[in-house]
Amino acid sequence: LGPAGPLGQAVAQLIGEPVALYKEKINYKLPGGGGYRAHQDGYRGLGVSLEPYAFMAYVCMIAADDFTAANGCPELAPEVWAKKEGILPGHLNATMGTPVDCREFVEPEAQNAAATPVDQGPWTACPMQRGDVLIYDNYMPHKSAVNASPHPRRALFAVYNALAEGDYHERYYEEEKQKRRKDGSAAVKGAPNGFFTGQAVLATS
Repeated sequence: LGPAGPLGQAVAQLIGEPVALYKEKINYKLPGGGGYRAHQDGYRGLGVSLEPYAFMAYVCMIAADDFTAANGCPELAPEVWAKKEGILPGHLNATMGTPVDCREFVEPEAQNAAATPVDQGPWTACPMQRGDVLIYDNYMPHKSAVNASPHPRRALFAVYNALAEGDYHERYYEEEKQKRRKDGSAAVKGAPNGFFTGQAVLATS
């Protein structure tokens, strides 16, 4: 998954310059596993510029299983993305009036209707076959439903940024260890992020 690998090279070809690996992860989404409310991936931490489109992250979602509507395949909003309106106004914490960071947990009762914006659609479902790769950037609205099938819907993610913007890989995981994933992910109450719709598991060893 490194920048010299086939996926990193494919992203470099798409954006026309060398890339660095920002992070990698696995989403298991086993039968009954929760989905994610509509959101954009921020990647607005680690000191990157907050100006719209100043820092771009390129998310590569690799299907480890077949993705279907029944098991919660990804859904994208390319029409909204194409308008190039940056972080959408709906990404607001109702109690603070500030952009929601997908790395932070926001209590459902502390969110208004705009926390899951209704203006991000129309939505396009993206069924995938095992081995397919979906690539989108951090401004693409996306969501997914619960896995209502008896089969897993596992996905491997690799996220890249232009090498000219810096290498954040080590810093990302160090910050995760010190903040979001500290004490069994207590800061996000065991959830992957604040848009997760499933039952979070908080480790308390």
